[in-house]
Amino acid sequence: MSSDQDPLAIPAAPDELAELLASPPGPAADYFLKLAGHRYRASVEQQYAHFLPDFPEVRYYSHQIATVAQTVRMKGRAILADEVGLGKTIEAGLVLREYIAQGLIRRFLVLTPASLVQQWREELRVKFRLNCQVATEAGQWASYPFLIASIDTAKSSRNRREISSVKWDLMIVDEAHKLKNHKSQNWKFVSSVSTKFLLLLTATPIQNTLEELYNLVFLIRPGYLKTRKFFRKHFTNQGDSRVPANPNDFKRLLSKVLIRHRREETAVKFTHRKVHLIPVEFSPAENAVYKTLNGFIDSCYFTVSHVEKGLNRLTLMLMERMVTSSPRALAKTISKILDNPYVPYLYGVSLKRVLAEAERISIVSKAKKVLELIEGLDGKVIIFTQFRESQEYLAELLNARGISNVKFFGSLNGRQKDEAIVQFSKDVRILVSTDSGAEGRNLQFCKTIINYDLPWNPMKVEQRIGRIHRLGQTNDVAVFNVYYKDSIEEYVVELLTKKIRLFKLIVGELDVILGLTRFKGNLESHIMDLYLTSRTKGELKRKLAEIGEDFQDAVKEYEKIKAAQNEIF
Repeated sequence: MSSDQDPLAIPAAPDELAELLASPPGPAADYFLKLAGHRYRASVEQQYAHFLPDFPEVRYYSHQIATVAQTVRMKGRAILADEVGLGKTIEAGLVLREYIAQGLIRRFLVLTPASLVQQWREELRVKFRLNCQVATEAGQWASYPFLIASIDTAKSSRNRREISSVKWDLMIVDEAHKLKNHKSQNWKFVSSVSTKFLLLLTATPIQNTLEELYNLVFLIRPGYLKTRKFFRKHFTNQGDSRVPANPNDFKRLLSKVLIRHRREETAVKFTHRKVHLIPVEFSPAENAVYKTLNGFIDSCYFTVSHVEKGLNRLTLMLMERMVTSSPRALAKTISKILDNPYVPYLYGVSLKRVLAEAERISIVSKAKKVLELIEGLDGKVIIFTQFRESQEYLAELLNARGISNVKFFGSLNGRQKDEAIVQFSKDVRILVSTDSGAEGRNLQFCKTIINYDLPWNPMKVEQRIGRIHRLGQTNDVAVFNVYYKDSIEEYVVELLTKKIRLFKLIVGELDVILGLTRFKGNLESHIMDLYLTSRTKGELKRKLAEIGEDFQDAVKEYEKIKAAQNEIF
């Protein structure tokens, strides 16, 4: 089917139906016309989706509509394996809505990594008008018809038996390449769930060997590729475990269970990212707070535990980020710590000194720089910050300058979030958002982001950029990264920009690449450890460069994976 054809168009009617269409109207003719129409619809409904909802919140592309039609032909059990950035979430939402319209779905479950749970909830709510419950505890799984959960929560011993006892109409599994090992708990859990329709979403169904794909196909259609022994004998290439023997037969078989589109085959055009690094000098007062806090963290970071009451390593890492965000955020956190009776006396003495210095700062150099940037920019701007106190401070500064702004953060309810986005899309120039905000929102009408402070987790940075640099963006996107010189922020910016080259990637690629690195989910703690154990700036840069080299190895591996999959699909 060419991309110019309407994949949902019903073929020309057969001769007998055409004759009925041409016959004079009348009761009998009406009856038989309807009868013939129903019979004809029934004959093609397994080949063509007959309903596609019109949601103004969603701009869908021809390849996504084609996926709906193909999935219906595959009887609702398919691997959606489009290349990264082509909108597999939208495809899954369209398939979901299609089957709801047909009256075939009353209960569905979405399984996703924990970091994407809220994003999925917002995507389905905003774009497809589906209000889903996020399930976290036993007893919820049979109580709500539309559920979203992290796969780790779902497979836990307290939940898995209950989930497996429910008869689901549709289950969607995002990041399905994490099911590649049939001996893993993830794969065993998904295989135990009873569901009529099943969608597995992954841009990389093969990472190491073809057998990973066999494991995914088995979930979709058990026995379709016959036994594992047969598969190894007939389709495994001894020279390259990612490339099949008998490739033509293999592709023919896959075409019945797997749907993949490549970027060059679609109408999707990605605009560019233009990244601007904006260094800022500490004021003397800010520098004093930074040095005092770091002296305290250096003295106790490796002596406190990860879970210690009152003060632990996670809290110390947060404080390290807060000191380069706003004194207000740092002061609030320290005050809470000092109220905790478990904090040792000597720690309290040091923290009171940091608190006193932070409270003396009235003007934040970085915030001043952001105001200067905004005055020199055209159009709408999103300012991202990690902390609510920093968000409040920035909003106050913008209000004092008469610059219209609206705040967006995670604890707003659905109606308040909708109102904030509507205001931003119309009359308000600046959206000041936390990381928990703006998930699942179409913000492509904006083309400029200012990262007031940068998370140390590259995925969170990528999710920020992905709010505007995504399908439907027609302009090049400008990203301004504001950071303090001679601080840990400077090293993080250098790592993300020069070593990881985050800002050169397409939305969706980073997650796959990070999964191929040694650090995976603990990069933030690793950065903190390196920062505190390095005796000199040179030593720290060398250690961070090693992270960059590991990442570059992962990029090379990712390119090999893409090449192998292009060969197959």
